[in-house]
Amino acid sequence: MTEGTLRFTSEDESADAGAGACVTVPAGTPHTFFNPFAEPAKFLCTLTPDLYVKYFRDLSALPVDEQGLLDLADIGKAMAKYATEVIR
Repeated sequence: MTEGTLRFTSEDESADAGAGACVTVPAGTPHTFFNPFAEPAKFLCTLTPDLYVKYFRDLSALPVDEQGLLDLADIGKAMAKYATEVIR
């Protein structure tokens, strides 16, 4: 994998998106994204409707533990506020 790659998954389909890639997810489509690789990754995310901009701002304001991780209960509360749920 190249540095800065994220994995996007929707239903049974996954795609690894590296630098310069574009991933589009239609509104209402269950999906997730994460970094399963050793190298840190950054990405630019545009959201429509802008409701989810506030969701990510709320997540970024949550406290982290000594390992820099968010508390799962705090994440769950933020997700519920925006009608967002975990899809396993």
